[in-house]
Amino acid sequence: MKILRNIIISIIMIILILAFVVYINFYFMSNRYINHLVSQDSVEIQVALVESYVSTKMQKSLCITLTNNTDYLYFYGDSFLIYTRTIGGWRRMSFSENGGLFTLIAYSLPPDSYVVRVVDLDFHFKYLSEGEYIIIKQLFRYGESQDTLTVIGGFEIVR
Repeated sequence: MKILRNIIISIIMIILILAFVVYINFYFMSNRYINHLVSQDSVEIQVALVESYVSTKMQKSLCITLTNNTDYLYFYGDSFLIYTRTIGGWRRMSFSENGGLFTLIAYSLPPDSYVVRVVDLDFHFKYLSEGEYIIIKQLFRYGESQDTLTVIGGFEIVR
């Protein structure tokens, strides 16, 4: 029963993410300022760019902290979207041929807790140039209402 519920939640996540992509294109074309900490319904996301050397190559990763300051249980997956600021607004970044492959898994974020996740940017994207970016993740509240929550965190790549 628990596995079936997780599968259903994963399928709903995929459908909602696709619908969200259409919505986000309209929203970010008019929004010129993105904060580095975005809070909605007391669920927060903080993003830090981490650069480290692996062998002789510089590797870029994002350290993402999701904090749940509510009384509700949320679920989230591995999937995310990244947008870059352009002259005309925001443009969604395309994943590399290896990147963008996410397992249909649902992690839990219990009430009054936080989790730290790492996203390997070099795996998901061929090249991210200098500039301002945002990462978008969706969370789903467990319970009767099953609300969808979108959190957005900003980061900047400087050479």
